[in-house]
Formats: sequence, structure tokens, C-alpha cells
Amino acid sequence: PNTKKKAPVKSKSKRNTQTSPDKSIEVKTDDDISALSGGPPMLKPHMPTQNPVLWMFHFINGSAVIASLCLLMTQIIPFVLSPSKQVASFFAMLNLFLKFYITLFCILFLLVETDVPIPITRNSIMLQSFASRGFLYSFLGLIST
Repeated sequence: PNTKKKAPVKSKSKRNTQTSPDKSIEVKTDDDISALSGGPPMLKPHMPTQNPVLWMFHFINGSAVIASLCLLMTQIIPFVLSPSKQVASFFAMLNLFLKFYITLFCILFLLVETDVPIPITRNSIMLQSFASRGFLYSFLGLIST
């Protein structure tokens, strides 16, 4: 019988494969798996190149964070300064609930804009699309006036 040991196959690049500490198991990476499945190689996230369009998006992102913080402060300050005067009538209670609602939206928008990895902010289609997020910002601006 043929008892020759097969020589290990070396990959083209050292990044594509990893071996276990005892060097008996070869671990496949995403590129190897996608090549075996016939699909294109999987792309790893990277930082985009700096350009004026990216700067504009960073400026809009920063402006949205500042606007949300300012609106959040304008909703919280009345609670702190005069909490007992706000529950005197029915309309004052409605105003109090509206302020609480706006506060929750401000906190949600701050979490979305700062890319906090919370499942509700990552999985919501309305919060990931720029168009629907713009409508939500407009709605929040209208009800807060």
C-alpha cells in the first residue's frame, strides 16, 4: 500500500488561511468559502477615502446630533424647572405626554446618528434609509413646534 504523506498545500497568500496551534487543522476564511461556493469574494468593511461628499455627510450627521441634543434639552428643561405646574389641567397633561414622546424620539435619533449597535436601530428599515429618516425628522420637527 501507498503510505506516503501528502505535502500540505500552500495558499497563494498567507492571509487567506489560518492554522490551529497544533497545525493539524486548516481554517478557511471568508474568501475561501465564497470561492468554493462560486460567488464573488466577500468584501470586508473599510474606511472610505476622504472627499468633499463624505465631509458633507459627516457635517449633516453632526448637525443632526446637535439638533437632537438641543431639542432634547428643550423638552427636559420644563420638567426640571416647573414639574408641579404642568399637571394642573387635561391639556397640560397632553402637553406633558407630547414632551415625553418627543424626548423618546430625540434619544432614538441620537442613538441612530451616533451608530450605537442596538438591535432596534440596526434592524429598522425606517431608521436606516435616508428618505424615511428624513420624513421622521420632519415629523419630529413639526410636532415639537
